Amino acid sequence: QPVAIYNTMKRLSTQLSMSLFLGVQPGHRREDKVSQLMTTHWRGIISVPVSMRLPGAWWKSGYSKALGAKQELVEVIEKQLESSPSVIASRVMQECPIKHQAVRNLLVFVSAVIPKALASLLTSFVIELAKPCNNKWLSAHENESQLDDVMLEVERLWPPFFGGRRLCSQACQVGGYKVPKDYGAAYVASCANQDPICFANPHKFQPERWQTSNSGDREKVLTYGSGPRQCVGKNLAQQLLRECARQLLTNYSWEMAEADETLDYKILPVLRPVKDVQAVFRRKQN
Repeated sequence: QPVAIYNTMKRLSTQLSMSLFLGVQPGHRREDKVSQLMTTHWRGIISVPVSMRLPGAWWKSGYSKALGAKQELVEVIEKQLESSPSVIASRVMQECPIKHQAVRNLLVFVSAVIPKALASLLTSFVIELAKPCNNKWLSAHENESQLDDVMLEVERLWPPFFGGRRLCSQACQVGGYKVPKDYGAAYVASCANQDPICFANPHKFQPERWQTSNSGDREKVLTYGSGPRQCVGKNLAQQLLRECARQLLTNYSWEMAEADETLDYKILPVLRPVKDVQAVFRRKQN
């Protein structure tokens, strides 16, 4: 039966996050509750930051709901840290002896960075490799280097988050524009990743570029930022992404439910198709 790709990948990535960071395993009595809190918290984070509740009414602003979900998630995390912390949670506690800092770090990972980035990138991966022109990459799981190239190309073309911002520590010029000291300079990840100056055929899915024309340009992909301020979860996110892709390629074949479907995308809260695009997965007989 066809399944909604993004919803399926979001459920998978949410389960991974709960297991890795909270020790809440799939099927746990808290799973559905924690998953809903994570969604409410994330959606509210990107809404207008106004906490509003109408007196005597049930309506609350998205930001207000996010604050409530955040508090409940903090309580869940604190209980898990006291009772049965995961390996990663235990390590975070060692590195952040101040409890509220450890809880904040875990909250960011479990509620936002990992599940949303994974869901977005895995959705793009499934859609891209369902295209007949990309059939040659369906065996990428058999070659580690090839799998890395495929996933880096997915990250280049389909960055889950809009971009980032840096503050100028001194006056400088960017693209011919003067930027004063302490001003912010923002970048759009998808535009930077598809800059024709850096990448030939920038809009095409060509994993082979990483072994040929762009063999020394892997750091020019700004999906996770760059430099000392790049995403702290980059390595973990990439490891999880590659392992999920490897398992999908090893155990399943798939095709889009509607062939040659033209997709429109939205960029908030993460990059994904506007409509619930569906695919048909079939388990391989290994």
